[in-house]
Amino acid sequence: MLTAGLRYSSGPLRAALTYERLNPKRDSNKRNAQNYQLGVSYDFDVVKAFAGFNEQRNINANPTPGYIAAGNRRDRAYSLGFSVPTGKSGTTMLTYQRAVLSKNHGFAAAYRHQLSKRTSLYAMGNLFEVRNHATATDHNKRQFGAGIQHAF
Repeated sequence: MLTAGLRYSSGPLRAALTYERLNPKRDSNKRNAQNYQLGVSYDFDVVKAFAGFNEQRNINANPTPGYIAAGNRRDRAYSLGFSVPTGKSGTTMLTYQRAVLSKNHGFAAAYRHQLSKRTSLYAMGNLFEVRNHATATDHNKRQFGAGIQHAF
């Protein structure tokens, strides 16, 4: 696998661009799978807005057949969201994500509470509609997670 990336940071603006390529000799489909990603955020002090774009090319059918419709070898995904400081120690985050050709989309929400400079508690949840192209059915997926994070 080959991975490369660039980051930019100037004042309230942050951006990152990455590229990944799977080694086709080790891929069971022998496809030269590629992934391009761009993320941008801007901190307006009272709210931080962010957006992301992803394009996958030569998508592999494994490990999840049915992820894309037969014959499609690309997909594009978008995300838009924001985070808002909540009180002295908290941050609330909301986002919407959509993958175009695979027809997956949904919302996510999270809250992070800083206990100290290096330790925080978090809780998150999401609701997604996922398309299984092999069976032509849509499935609603819900996830919830909570935990503690400590940076060493």
